[in-house]
Amino acid sequence: MVLQAHAHTYERTYPLRFNVEDSKDPIITNKDLSNYYYNTDGLVIATIGTGGATSTVSHTDSEYRAVVYKDLFGFLNVDVSSDGTTLVCTFYENNGGQIKDQFTITKLEVVEDNDDLPLPSPIDLPVQEEGEKTD
Repeated sequence: MVLQAHAHTYERTYPLRFNVEDSKDPIITNKDLSNYYYNTDGLVIATIGTGGATSTVSHTDSEYRAVVYKDLFGFLNVDVSSDGTTLVCTFYENNGGQIKDQFTITKLEVVEDNDDLPLPSPIDLPVQEEGEKTD
């Protein structure tokens, strides 16, 4: 995962991989809308520039964007599992604390000899309904 700012928006890409044949056209490796990426080949790029300045135009081409928010202030919380294999990223709006985006990235070593291992479940955090407030 890559975290960046500067553009005054919140944007998150699908997982992207470098395209050796055309460096200006990255390869989307997973366009699954479940927001749960398990051993996905590629980087998720999140722009979190919503800390307090007036919003600017989006800077990521729309075909690569999974989520975009303009004209709101917020922050991204990143929870890392104790073994370092899972990131749960939650974008909260400052006004009322509503969850606007949430995604999970899990990277585990592939064990070739054991196909019976179950896939881990995504970490389930409660998603707030519109208008619900947190303390």
